[in-house]
Amino acid sequence: MPFNTEKRRQKQLLAAEGYLSLGMPDHALQALKQVSDPGHSAYKCLLLRGDAR
Repeated sequence: MPFNTEKRRQKQLLAAEGYLSLGMPDHALQALKQVSDPGHSAYKCLLLRGDAR
């Protein structure tokens, strides 16, 4: 089965959102560091990074 980077990216962004909603910005930043190529989700990724800081 081929590796699906879009699904992985979406899971990482959802994890970051979840950590932020729980008040865990350091964990959110760690999840966002795992996003190697934000692709079409660049805006969302940057927005989450800003929220975590």
